[in-house]
Amino acid sequence: MNLYHEAKSTLEEALRSIVIRRPQRENARLYHELGLTERALGHPRNAKEHFENALRIVNSDSLGRMDREYIEILYMEIAEVCYELGDHRAEEQTYRDVLAILPPGDPSYWTCRLSLARCRTEAGAFEESRDILTEILTNSPRNETRDAAQADLTTIRYTQALRGYESGNLEFSIRECAALLKETREDGALRADLLLLLGHAHFKLQYFRQAREFYVELINSPRTSEYHRDAAKESIARLPVVM
Repeated sequence: MNLYHEAKSTLEEALRSIVIRRPQRENARLYHELGLTERALGHPRNAKEHFENALRIVNSDSLGRMDREYIEILYMEIAEVCYELGDHRAEEQTYRDVLAILPPGDPSYWTCRLSLARCRTEAGAFEESRDILTEILTNSPRNETRDAAQADLTTIRYTQALRGYESGNLEFSIRECAALLKETREDGALRADLLLLLGHAHFKLQYFRQAREFYVELINSPRTSEYHRDAAKESIARLPVVM
């Protein structure tokens, strides 16, 4: 940690000694390095200010504006610090800014789209996030980006189904859970959540036979956790006795 403090002092001294003749883009590098040092020291707000100064200098320099790769790096540094600060609105705007300069063929384009979708999810804009994630699944050339988008999309759909159940929109909750259940094969924990939620939704609609079927399937699955199995057993015990 002392090394970072020493680096910070050296960089600050370098900034104080800058003369007018020094190219602006060199000043940007100093601010960038100072931002990295502040972040390592656990001062994300100071780091964000330095990264923004670096970006401002680069964008004001005719040669600097041509270095799209470096501008992208600065944007990503700012976005990551915004995330650390919990400022998701600023994080989202940063991703929108960087996407404005990246063509779809750039290797970082779809990663940034994924990050933007996560910002929209954080803001509760689930439908917009779903649209972005679906676009990634259709167009991203990288398997890992598509896999991450698919995982996020599944999480959003389950969240919407759960919220539908909690708000009383039971038919929507059942449709979304049933669709997810057909697509889910390997994720045992998610299948357990879906079966339990389907049982509860049918219980509330007084479709007791269907509710029992979901609970029994959950209990009999060898991959079911004790928590889910106990919850299903308790729910079955509350079902009316059919003579």
